[in-house]
Amino acid sequence: MDFKTKFDEYALDFEQYIKNYAKSMNGVHSGLQEAMNYSLLSGGKRIRPIIMLAFCDLFGGDKNNVYPFACAIEMIHTYSLIHDDLPCMDNDTMRRGKPCNHIVFGEGMALLAGDALITQAFEIASGFRVPQNLITNQIRSINILAACAGSSGMVSGQCLDVYIDKENLSEEYVINIYKLKTAGLFCAATSIGAIMSNADNSQVNKARYYGEKLGIAFQLVDDILDNETKILRVFEKKTPSEFLKKLTFDLKQILGEIGGDKEFLINLTDYLIKRTH
Repeated sequence: MDFKTKFDEYALDFEQYIKNYAKSMNGVHSGLQEAMNYSLLSGGKRIRPIIMLAFCDLFGGDKNNVYPFACAIEMIHTYSLIHDDLPCMDNDTMRRGKPCNHIVFGEGMALLAGDALITQAFEIASGFRVPQNLITNQIRSINILAACAGSSGMVSGQCLDVYIDKENLSEEYVINIYKLKTAGLFCAATSIGAIMSNADNSQVNKARYYGEKLGIAFQLVDDILDNETKILRVFEKKTPSEFLKKLTFDLKQILGEIGGDKEFLINLTDYLIKRTH
């Protein structure tokens, strides 16, 4: 199966899963549910769930044990976008070609929709039954998801970004933002895909390392595409493109150390790094 066909298959299967889950939520205030679904079901590339499902396949896992976590990670990602767009943060008005959540539903409801999505993420991650031999893995995966998304992960990265001093930046500071703000959820995706497929600790560590490198590369590409010159100028020893080339080499080297059929992940690495939008 070629890369695009496989990518689309992952995306379509996940899209159906998350739509079904969104429809199944009971007892939610109708206005809140509308605001949650407005952003959660607005499309997007679903990169993090696809990465998680791909690592599940790589290690021969059952995707039924991973879909709830894939849904959870997309909920966390969506909440972060809703809150990012608020006037107190980035003060954006458009997201994925549509008005931002707070433009449509108001700041209060947008804030609550984000709050609901992050808590719903942990409800779905902890509320499904797994085989007896995966119960410890499920608990471990929930802990990883919380750590990568929380105060020592993505939220700290957001703080570094919000309070950034663009006149006194260092490469170390920028890479730390990338690691926490973006790579955190990428690490969660790769690690959980491996853990819920019963990969051994050595393989999980390699998966996590790949996720971190890919997250850094992904955010660097975003900044290049957005022409964030004040951020990009900190790469003094290498130009951003040279740094990206090194990351690409490292990513493929990590994949080379992992067993199984890695063709999709190799192509996904190229796709995410060479993208133009």
